[in-house]
Amino acid sequence: MKFFEIYELEPLFSISEEELKKKYIQLQKKNHPDKFAVSTDAEKKRALLQSSIVNDAYEVLKNDNKRALYLLDCNKIKIGNINNSKFLMQQMDYEEFLEENSANKNKLQELHQKVTVILNDELKIIENFFKKNQLESVAKKINELIFLEKFIHRIKERLNFLD
Repeated sequence: MKFFEIYELEPLFSISEEELKKKYIQLQKKNHPDKFAVSTDAEKKRALLQSSIVNDAYEVLKNDNKRALYLLDCNKIKIGNINNSKFLMQQMDYEEFLEENSANKNKLQELHQKVTVILNDELKIIENFFKKNQLESVAKKINELIFLEKFIHRIKERLNFLD
């Protein structure tokens, strides 16, 4: 759980984004390579490595899906494939709707709102699984979250294209 240790956080799914950002800024101030511009080559390399690790940890910990995957990996839990046939059907419906309405800004905005609400609800479910230490349940559910996050990103790309 090295990334959590770097930020002095408990290895939990629910973390304070504000606290994470604050610690990120503190760690960057302490380890930023520019601070070591007149140091020895060894000190410069160490600072560069530390800064890189701080950045990598931040990228994982600030993202719900990446943080969940990281926690599963730290606990040696393998993620499964989506085996929820209802969700698979919904996924196909989303894809079809996106294609049929790719030029309709209002429909895309409605879809974005709808899928964002669903994603937030699914995040609450995942959070509860983590609180109850039901990591196998998280592993079964995480691919749905990954799809929803990527799908929202695709909707945003279409909306930006229409602007």
